[in-house]
Amino acid sequence: MSNLSFDQLIDLWNHDPIAFKETGKSYDLLQYFFSGASAECLIPFLRSQEKAVRETAAWIASELAYDACGLHEYLVNLINDESSSVRYFVLEHIALCSQKNHCESIVHLILALEDTEIIVRLQAMQLLPQISLKQIEGANIELRNRSSANVDTHRTGLYLMEHIDDIGRHTIREYLNDSKDGLRRRYGAILARKAFARYPDILQEALASTDSEIASFAQSEKELLAID
Repeated sequence: MSNLSFDQLIDLWNHDPIAFKETGKSYDLLQYFFSGASAECLIPFLRSQEKAVRETAAWIASELAYDACGLHEYLVNLINDESSSVRYFVLEHIALCSQKNHCESIVHLILALEDTEIIVRLQAMQLLPQISLKQIEGANIELRNRSSANVDTHRTGLYLMEHIDDIGRHTIREYLNDSKDGLRRRYGAILARKAFARYPDILQEALASTDSEIASFAQSEKELLAID
């Protein structure tokens, strides 16, 4: 634990957020939250006009996992933040904190597959294979109110995720190897991960994808699954 008190760390964060981050004080502050400090103390920092402050606050919230679910409204409000780091951490929060309530928030993971930054798209791809049927249903309902040009692709992708036990390897490969549509390839990779128990070879094939994003995703999943 830091030799600075909780209040001193908060004061330092308020007055010099760059130094606070660069000197590792965010890790010290996190220990106080782990020890019982209220996550609500993060609210003014999540609403800050300074990007570095929001990045640190979003990181702490993601580390707090379920203990930060009470901050859901404030974190979801940052889903389109200028910082890709903030968007990355918000997606992790949404995946965890929409399992019982706020299931409609999962739509943000779906739409993040179209993010301009690869780090955010990969985060969405890594989180989506784990979402529940209830979360898929929530995303489908919310998609009705969205104007994305790719709504039909998302709807079909969600349908295939929901019925993963009924689809064959041909369908997964068709998506994974689509030569024209990167979004369909991302859904193909997600489906390959969800169907890994039945078709482990498809995820292996994704490692050799000419789409570096798909290959990167497959590599990270291979490491998580400890595949030789």
